[in-house]
Amino acid sequence: MATVAVVVIDPRTGNYAMSAAGAEPTFVIGADMTVNQLAVHGMLVGVRTGAAYKEAHGTLQLSESLLMFTDGITEARSGGHFFGLEGVQRVLESGSAHTIHALGEEIMQASEAFAGGKRHDDACIIIARRTYA
Repeated sequence: MATVAVVVIDPRTGNYAMSAAGAEPTFVIGADMTVNQLAVHGMLVGVRTGAAYKEAHGTLQLSESLLMFTDGITEARSGGHFFGLEGVQRVLESGSAHTIHALGEEIMQASEAFAGGKRHDDACIIIARRTYA
């Protein structure tokens, strides 16, 4: 079994196609830091033969970003509690990061701090921002 998330972006138009299997949700972050979760989520790859996976389509506008991350971020633990999507959302809503590098660092640091500095799973963040039209 495996998780997979794939996004293909046309850099000229910002049009994208995205599909996911067992992966954490993908977020579109607006230039004004509004956050929308893409409603594409499928079963882990390898669980069921012939499983169907949905595809989302959209257009990344100028200065918008796509945010993808592994479950090592959301499953950072403090006692019996997870950092969760709510933790990621709190970082995004704080609006303090102005570059994609800073945003990735803030999410990583917040999940690690939540877990008392000890992560028990992989942690990867990918952020793509459309910077030209």
